[in-house]
Amino acid sequence: MNILKAYEQTHNNSQLERGQGLVEYGLIIAFVAVTAILVLANVGTSVSESFDMVNCTLTDPTTGACVDAEPTEEPDPDPCPNLQVLAAQASCRASNDRFHVRVDFDQCPTAMVAISSPIQLSMSQNPNKPERFRRGINSNHPSNIICDSGTSLYTDATVTIYHDGTESSTHTTTVTTPIIIK
Repeated sequence: MNILKAYEQTHNNSQLERGQGLVEYGLIIAFVAVTAILVLANVGTSVSESFDMVNCTLTDPTTGACVDAEPTEEPDPDPCPNLQVLAAQASCRASNDRFHVRVDFDQCPTAMVAISSPIQLSMSQNPNKPERFRRGINSNHPSNIICDSGTSLYTDATVTIYHDGTESSTHTTTVTTPIIIK
């Protein structure tokens, strides 16, 4: 009978140990799952932010916020998008070596005009014809290095039209015209 009791005790203990092993494995799996969820919840947001930062091409230096790479509108719109040059003329008058430049254009009331080559001079607007800008300089003017003895030392004159009325304008139209002898 002692053998039977010993067998029963051994048999019952091994079944309890088997059940106890299953519970331990279940607790380990639950602990690993909870730990993984907590780690991913905390690390996942920083990983997501890193991916967003890589995806963002431009950031605002003051706020660090993502700025759209393609602006929805032009930051400095052209005040004269339909500007049309109607005429441009540069000449040296043979009789008195007077240099004269004229440019006519329309669709740009805010413009400022300047000769940009071969010399740099502003041009004034004709009060009777607001679309016409002109500039003439006599032979004794210190800037008149263009006309000499009825000839021109240069072949072309370049006029720059500044659309918004300042020389720092980002929108310009450049006209090059031959200098003719009159």
